[in-house]
Amino acid sequence: MDGQKSPHVLVGIKQVMQAFADKGIAKSHKNESQGFKFRGIDDVMNRMAQHLVEAGLVIVPNIRSREVYERVNSRGNPLFYVTVQVDFTVWSAVDGSSVVCSVPGEAMDSGDKATNKALSISYKYMAFQLFAIPIDEDPDRHTHEVGKSPGKTLAPSDIDIIRKLLVETDVTEEKLHEIYKVTGLEQIPMSKMAEITSNLQKRIKQKEEA
Repeated sequence: MDGQKSPHVLVGIKQVMQAFADKGIAKSHKNESQGFKFRGIDDVMNRMAQHLVEAGLVIVPNIRSREVYERVNSRGNPLFYVTVQVDFTVWSAVDGSSVVCSVPGEAMDSGDKATNKALSISYKYMAFQLFAIPIDEDPDRHTHEVGKSPGKTLAPSDIDIIRKLLVETDVTEEKLHEIYKVTGLEQIPMSKMAEITSNLQKRIKQKEEA
C-alpha cells in the first residue's frame, strides 16, 4: 500500500544483498579431486556475520528432517549419504518481522561428518539464493565416486538366519565380509541370500557326515 512502511526484515535483506553486490566473495579454495575453485562455508559465514549485524538481522535454523543412507564408494568402502531439510527463519531485530526460507542439503562422507557437511551446504545455498550472492558453479570440496548400487540388501531376519547357520560351521562373519566385499552383513545384496544359505547348509551337512 502507498505510504506503508516495509517490514524491516525486507529492508535488512536488501541491505545485505547490496553489500554482496558491492563486494562478492572470492573463490579462494580449490576442490581436492577435480581442481575447480569455490567459496567455502567459512568464507560465507565470516562475511554473513558482519553484514547481518549491520543490517539488524538474525538467522535461526530449524532442521525439519534428516535421512541417512549407507552406500559404498567405487572401492567398496562405506559411504554415508545424508539429506536434510532446514527451515531458516530470518528475523529482524528492529521490528520482529521475519521470513522463512526452506532449503535442502545433501552430502556424503566416509566418516562422521556427512550431517555437518549437509547442514553447511544448506546454509551456504540459503545465503547464496536469499541474498543473491553471485555464483557460476555448484561446488563441493570433496567428491566421491559412488559404486553401483547393490539394490535391496539383506533384511534383519535374513541376517539372523545366516548367523544361526554360521554357528554350526567353521565360517565366520568376517569371511563373508571378505567374500562379498562388505563391512557388514546388512550390506550384502538380497540376491546373494540363496547362495549363502545353500553353501552354509552344505558345510553343515559335510560336518555332520565327517
